[in-house]
Amino acid sequence: MFDFTGVLKENPNGVFATLAGDKICMRMMQFQFARGKNIYFSTTRNKPVYEQIKANPQVAFCVSSKEYANVISIYGKAVFDEDMGVKTRMINENPLLKDIYKTPGNPDLAVFYVVAEEVENFISNEGLKKYLLP
Repeated sequence: MFDFTGVLKENPNGVFATLAGDKICMRMMQFQFARGKNIYFSTTRNKPVYEQIKANPQVAFCVSSKEYANVISIYGKAVFDEDMGVKTRMINENPLLKDIYKTPGNPDLAVFYVVAEEVENFISNEGLKKYLLP
């Protein structure tokens, strides 16, 4: 399997895309961590992104290195995760989330992962490569 997580760890802030009906919606979002091909994120339950994912779980996430020499685009299906261990890890590893939600049991905290189905990797001196993940 193509290991794209190194680029995500070095460049966790990217553009997260969802669909609202037939309209593409994008916003900045921060990658939290990965487990295999599952890429974890969080949001607040009262944001439009939460409802958009519930209505259509097909999403995309794109990050790049600071020099735009390496760009990763991930396409897949979002799955909400209520596992308290995952929420605890997020709160403990990200001071901003701890400041916002205080505890992993906060009902406003919505955790989800994207099952990476397809990854595109553009490297400036190599061009575009596409990977379908099993």
